[in-house]
Amino acid sequence: MPSLEKFTDDRFENVVMLRPRAETPANLLNFADNILRYRHPIESKAWYEEIIYFIMLLRRCDVSVGQDFLGRFRPLYDRLPEMLQFDPQSYVVLLHIGGELERMGIKGQVSSRLIRWILSRDLVVAEHSDTDRLYGSWLMWQANVSALGEAGDQALIRRTIARISRPDFYAEMPMGINLARTVTILTAMGGLQSMATPAVKSSLRNALFYAFLADDVETASRLISVYRLLNIPVPQPVENFVLRRTSKMRIGGVLEPGQTDAMKLYIASQCVACGVGQPVFADPLPAGPFSLHVQGYKVSPMRELQSVLRRMNIPRSGNWPTMKKELEGLLSFPTHNRLEAAATCDGFDAFFEIFSRPYDVM
Repeated sequence: MPSLEKFTDDRFENVVMLRPRAETPANLLNFADNILRYRHPIESKAWYEEIIYFIMLLRRCDVSVGQDFLGRFRPLYDRLPEMLQFDPQSYVVLLHIGGELERMGIKGQVSSRLIRWILSRDLVVAEHSDTDRLYGSWLMWQANVSALGEAGDQALIRRTIARISRPDFYAEMPMGINLARTVTILTAMGGLQSMATPAVKSSLRNALFYAFLADDVETASRLISVYRLLNIPVPQPVENFVLRRTSKMRIGGVLEPGQTDAMKLYIASQCVACGVGQPVFADPLPAGPFSLHVQGYKVSPMRELQSVLRRMNIPRSGNWPTMKKELEGLLSFPTHNRLEAAATCDGFDAFFEIFSRPYDVM
């Protein structure tokens, strides 16, 4: 395994401070008002997720904002310590919000106060999974603090890299969002570009194929942003798929309780647009409550393909050219087209060899 020293030396190199602009475009102010006030119950999981993802993607796409924008978030920023005391289970999202807002230009030391409180209660150490432990540790490392100690940090990184170096997991299960977040965190800590082994790249490739065949545009968008972080060429059919789908976004009315829409997909797709030189967060948006929806028929190739593979009367093979001939007459036209598009991408044969489950294992 490559040396892990780079994680210690360069882990803060991607913590970017944005230069504030004089005035924020109205669409961004309307977007902020909508997710802060209208869409989800305050302090709910969905409320936290949209806030974090929105402000994080603004920074990742190098979109600066003015004090009028930061003023929308000031009440939330000032309440973070109290929110942490009454909901310590949400410490990672609260610390993430505080740190992102400070990097965007909000004045204050709230994130330092949160870190002291979190450390005093060993909340990162108490996490039940390495996924959550890595998220908490990353937030601490951005402030040059280690929650686990040097040995604990290195052990966590080794275990995480071993986990994401299993391409078979990502060809068989919908784990792409978790993989995208994990790789993004390791990259932000510094050094993963030099440690992105063939196995890690294969995991990313398999997760992207899985998302493409599952019609999961949000996961595909998140994985494409990771491809760009690691300077891996993005498969053109998948990139086109995301851009076509998000070009059909329409604005709806207030999001009713219990409903879902395409807001997170819209946010995720901005990195894809940024990568091809399109404007980001530039769509005109109304003041007041609104929702976002994708028009058009949703194809679900994954479900149909898995069903056909399980019902085949011949033994399954992992050889794509062989199986292609057997599958052609059994699939609907939309599923066949999506599969053919995937098959034009580098690495599809290796993905299909795992995905088709050709071997007897029980």
